[in-house]
Amino acid sequence: MPFIDIDFSEKVTENQQDEIKSRLGEIIDIIPNKTEEWLMIKIADDQKMYFSGKKLENGAYTAVNLHMSAPMENKGKLVEKIFEIYSDVLSINPQNVFITVSEFNNWGVEGKFV
Repeated sequence: MPFIDIDFSEKVTENQQDEIKSRLGEIIDIIPNKTEEWLMIKIADDQKMYFSGKKLENGAYTAVNLHMSAPMENKGKLVEKIFEIYSDVLSINPQNVFITVSEFNNWGVEGKFV
């Protein structure tokens, strides 16, 4: 089960959120054994964000959490696509986007610890 946790520094319309959600669902299969069926996404907009001591304007931080490890090449492709989505949908300069990818061997889902 992948979980993508997104914070945007600016307001994001519901239509833009839906497009981002849909496009993330389309690309999650870049990671082997991951599908939109198990993808969870959280989008928070209008967040106060700072980088280098200054307010981050039109920026984003995204944490991609994966159950189990994935090949580095696939993680790199996924991150590149996320940069592309934010640029296309919100015109965010990739220099203002920060993305982390974390992998967990243990995950709780559907009332079970897997």
